[in-house]
Amino acid sequence: MSTIEINTPTEARRFACPDCRSGATVQIIYGVPDDVLRAAADEGDVVLGGWLTEIDAPTRHCRACGSEWVDADEYVERLHSS
Repeated sequence: MSTIEINTPTEARRFACPDCRSGATVQIIYGVPDDVLRAAADEGDVVLGGWLTEIDAPTRHCRACGSEWVDADEYVERLHSS
């Protein structure tokens, strides 16, 4: 698992924290983590959200202020996959 690279200003705005506007945000991953995900979490590249998830569970975490929220695109994707 690698970190999400932000290459465009649009992506940078999309992943900026809605509370503090920091770009230091990471994805929250749900499910049973393997060794790669555990290592990524130890490095701060992702946050492990637990084994179970609900449709409105947060998908992004701000490393600067600790805020968590649902990324709108990921939320719509989950709605269509369930």
